Amino acid sequence: MTSFFGNVEDAPPIEVFYMNKLYQDELAQHKVNLTVGAYRTEEGKPWVLPVVREAEKLLAYDMGHEYLPVLGYEPFCNAAVRLVLGNDSPTIKAGKVTGVQCLSGTGSLKAGADFLSFVMKMKTVYISKPTWENHKLIFSRAGFTDIREYCYWDAANRCINMKGMLNDLEVAPENAVVVLHGCAHNPTGMDPTHDQWKQIAEVFKKKRLFPFFDLAYQGFASGDLDADAWAVRYFVEQGLEIFCAQSFAKNFGLYNERVGNLTVVVSDPMALTSFKSQMSLVIRSNWSNPPNHGARIVHMILTSPSMCLEWHNAIKIMSLRIKGMREALRENLEKLSTPGKWEHITQQIGMFSFSGLNAKQVDHLIKEHKVFLLKNGRINISGLNPGNVQYVARAISETPGLSSRFANCLLTADLCSNKVSRCFVQHPKKDGLHLRADNFGGILSKSASCHDVFALAIVIPSSSVSDFCIPSLLTTPNMNIRVVGGNDQWTVTDCATEEDAYHWVMMPSDYEKAICQINHHSITAKGV
Repeated sequence: MTSFFGNVEDAPPIEVFYMNKLYQDELAQHKVNLTVGAYRTEEGKPWVLPVVREAEKLLAYDMGHEYLPVLGYEPFCNAAVRLVLGNDSPTIKAGKVTGVQCLSGTGSLKAGADFLSFVMKMKTVYISKPTWENHKLIFSRAGFTDIREYCYWDAANRCINMKGMLNDLEVAPENAVVVLHGCAHNPTGMDPTHDQWKQIAEVFKKKRLFPFFDLAYQGFASGDLDADAWAVRYFVEQGLEIFCAQSFAKNFGLYNERVGNLTVVVSDPMALTSFKSQMSLVIRSNWSNPPNHGARIVHMILTSPSMCLEWHNAIKIMSLRIKGMREALRENLEKLSTPGKWEHITQQIGMFSFSGLNAKQVDHLIKEHKVFLLKNGRINISGLNPGNVQYVARAISETPGLSSRFANCLLTADLCSNKVSRCFVQHPKKDGLHLRADNFGGILSKSASCHDVFALAIVIPSSSVSDFCIPSLLTTPNMNIRVVGGNDQWTVTDCATEEDAYHWVMMPSDYEKAICQINHHSITAKGV
């Protein structure tokens, strides 16, 4: 008998859990897990917050197992709303807010997306580029048919591309939903400033866009719960209606309890009655009603002054440890003279660092050093500790291809000797783009704007120029390399050895020329 499931195709693995499984299965003695977004202590162990333990003990004999209401445990929802909007919020006092208990941040996003799609008939959503990988899946499964990206990250300068973001939002259609990271942007770890948030809010008001905040890390970004909710509160103060998906996985350490809340702000309190009736049907068709245990823990802690203070202190401990590991990683990378600039590690905030490592470099770290991270280079900083941070820094330092992270450049340089060590490009903001290497001097000048880059790897042994070869490592296929003014011409080969000295040059992906003067010879690289 033919199976109904015979034609079901394999889905791609969920990367973060797949990489975590690879780490767990790895038998090497020295290995480091920088994958899953879960806090770890200096010993690399999970941490159950002491105040959570205390709350669980107090609740152990005080919880039944009856169903909760469809929209959740109301005292918890009220406490969650106050946490994000503030105890003295005029919007709360005006009765313009409600909360819906959901299954952590993911469930809050899904319930909100379902409501916007099936009840409000909104089908266009903007997510940041890059963003948390689950955002696109959530909104597509909720029936959004027009999923777009807005510019967020300037990869060359390791900062927010504010101009690009505003430009993309300016051309968004009216009534589009826009997903905003409330704090500690995942994966970049870089948030807009207050002034930038104000500019963003103005576009929302002018274009009539609907803000959907994802607030998964309140407290983790700065150690200050109020500071981390600033953007959400500002949008509400400006009279904007919002959804805000709250997660209590990270800041309470309740990862598998799935505690979340969808905070909903409307301009007319009368609209909440209809909202609740329709949202009840959304929840009913998803999980019917939410679990009790985690919500009771969070409610008890948030409503007990002494326990809440203890929780605040625990958040500060976690936040300070993460900041300390950021500083330690950067310090060790710079001590090793690791090619490139690394100040972005300490400029970013929250649990993650967007390292700038590419997929090939990540593969190298996993295969050669057993340092596990995501393909986009995202590092869970809390996976670092005093016992492994030097090891990780050295592994990164020894990773091939850590030259320029900057496109938009045309290489013109003179070689004082054909003995070349690893060269790399420094930050373009100061004195142009500089190359550094033993017995090497040069400067890069900027050319046309280009966002995507590939790497051209040039190997120059210590022998004569005529003997050097061009490896395929980190190169674009079918790249043609030739010496101008000479009779020889090479295509990319695998003839390099580990002992060769490497010289990596980042080039624009539109294959603009890059010229390197080598003992008065020129190498010109272009697409063929």
